[in-house]
Amino acid sequence: MLALIIIGFISGVELPGNVTLLGKKPQGELAAFAANWDVAIIPFKPDRLAAGADPIKAYEYLAMGLPVVAAGVYPPAGGEAFVTRAEGAGAFLDALAAAAAEGPERAAARRAFAASRTWEARLDTLFAAIERGEQRVAEKRALAAPGGGAVKILFVYSYLTLGGVETVLRARLDGLARWGIEAHSWFFHDLGGRSVFAGHEERIHVGEAAACLRFAAQQGFDLLSSIDTPEAFFAGKGRSTRLIVECHSPYLENIEYLRRLAPFKPGAVFVPSEHQRRVVLERTGPGVDVRVVPNPLRQEFTGEPVPFASPPRRPVVAWIGRLDGLKNWQGFLELGGALLHRRVDAELWIAGKPVEAGVAGDLLDRARTAGVLGRLRWFRGLPHHRVPALLDAVRDSGGVLVSTSNGESFGMTVAEAMARQCPVVVPDRPPFTEFVEDGASGSSFPPGSAEGAADRVQALLADASLRARYGRRGRESVLARFAPEPALAALARELRRLA
Repeated sequence: MLALIIIGFISGVELPGNVTLLGKKPQGELAAFAANWDVAIIPFKPDRLAAGADPIKAYEYLAMGLPVVAAGVYPPAGGEAFVTRAEGAGAFLDALAAAAAEGPERAAARRAFAASRTWEARLDTLFAAIERGEQRVAEKRALAAPGGGAVKILFVYSYLTLGGVETVLRARLDGLARWGIEAHSWFFHDLGGRSVFAGHEERIHVGEAAACLRFAAQQGFDLLSSIDTPEAFFAGKGRSTRLIVECHSPYLENIEYLRRLAPFKPGAVFVPSEHQRRVVLERTGPGVDVRVVPNPLRQEFTGEPVPFASPPRRPVVAWIGRLDGLKNWQGFLELGGALLHRRVDAELWIAGKPVEAGVAGDLLDRARTAGVLGRLRWFRGLPHHRVPALLDAVRDSGGVLVSTSNGESFGMTVAEAMARQCPVVVPDRPPFTEFVEDGASGSSFPPGSAEGAADRVQALLADASLRARYGRRGRESVLARFAPEPALAALARELRRLA
């Protein structure tokens, strides 16, 4: 039977028999009481105030090694693996049961996470930020100067799904306000991606192109940024809001609209890499201002990596992405078959959703043909906030993340893995070569070569020191360029220039 212990005051409520109310207790006695608990809970009423809260109790409970189940509030940044968020009575009870069954082996990892979030650790982070703060001070002064008030921007994208563009937009909505920029996102089609924007629901809008343009005009947006969504400006004759075009799509058939872009006179075209800039200029010609603006990583990926409790017993070779031909999940299964042929003892993990009918059956058939079905796990529709924990598990299993992609505009999944100190193996082609240095921050293989990829993966699985070195160097390099602070600062400068 579930027994609930409450420390604090409750009045006017008749408590059931399995609830014990201890009343007010000194702070110093909390640890003694908690020593007998199986799970700690943080039940907030879900509202906008709770969505922005960061309860100190979460850190205190984790410092005591307890699993935590919360409602209404979100887990601490970087602590998603240790605090489970559950809404609704049924889901909350299920989460309590799962947390109570975890056992004591994860307690050390919880304590390690809490130790990395002490006031001393936060002060160290603050002092480091101050040392890097010259540019930040300049941004603040710009906001205070005449004409430096708030800027409103509406980011427009066709599909609200669980993809890389949504991940970038979430990071922007999280961070642009600190530079005095109010950001909203508009989508033409809702394909189940709202969970990416939990806590920002009031700034997510869905509707047709005409409604989007009316909204932008009525709400006084200074800028409209169309992300591979030409409907946003092809439908906008007489548009009063200044246009930015962002080209993130690696699907060449989807960016042919760029050849008709010049008459719409965009303020600029933003791209996430030098590789994508070359692709865009081939279509726009030299008369359009095309600028590289780095993609920001979400805060969940940039927090200090902590040990993953109970990592898989065998090393994991992981692949994350959209299950389509360009991302080339088929090449990953070929790589798995090559590793199995070499008798490499490893698990294969795929995380991603199919975008076309029949992919699930095709994946099953190909895995069976390659002989890897018994080693394969498919995380279909994994929520994005769980990806950091998955990468931590891959890293601490002694494994690697692999990309077999035939085309990228940036390579967000690879950058996220590097931020979690997970070693990566990628094709030797742009844009990966812009931020993965072969032999220093990662490993590269000849594009399209399953055997070449297997060589690199096998070498990394056999060498713990090499994995650790790639992990450390990879994290340092991507955080220097793509952590929220530098990446969003670069974006904010461009937006203010255009506004």
